[in-house]
Amino acid sequence: MYPIFFDLENVSVLAQGKVTCSGMVSAFCDTLEQAGCFAGLYISRSPLETNITERVAKRYVLWIAEYRDKCTYTGSYGMWQYTNTGSVSGVSGNVDCNYAYVDYPSIIKRGGFNGFAAAVSAKLSKGTKVTLQDAVLYASADADSGTKLSGTYYLYDGQVVRGRMRITNRAENVGKTPIGTYVTGWVNRSDLLR
Repeated sequence: MYPIFFDLENVSVLAQGKVTCSGMVSAFCDTLEQAGCFAGLYISRSPLETNITERVAKRYVLWIAEYRDKCTYTGSYGMWQYTNTGSVSGVSGNVDCNYAYVDYPSIIKRGGFNGFAAAVSAKLSKGTKVTLQDAVLYASADADSGTKLSGTYYLYDGQVVRGRMRITNRAENVGKTPIGTYVTGWVNRSDLLR
């Protein structure tokens, strides 16, 4: 069980530029997230650095292809494809070889992504108490950056918007209005389930 990745490597698509490429990735990943899937971007390091906005690179999990002794991308990524000429016993011809640095199967299963939603949907309902560890707190569902946050919080309304959920710092604030007074901020749904 791994994220469903948008594969961006076609030269004619990359030639459309940063705004178009980033928009395609966001549209694909947002649509999958709305359907309950865990989505990400597969791309080579150089096109990632030149054809994807920082917001998109930080927003979705990354699987980076760079055929070297080490991955030189300086941002965060969960998988690295280090060769396309590897070999595996029992397979004839070249094989792509990768390292996964994140336990995606556990995150996906615990988070109820990719068909496991029924198992955990109750866990992420309005008022659920969550413990965060170095999660990013955003000002909105669309914010590009935020601040690190740890501690105990509560889901404000249990709604998922662009892969994020609103939290509040006190149980008695759950669902109260006006929202701006009682919502602490937004966190990525995947951060709630680690």
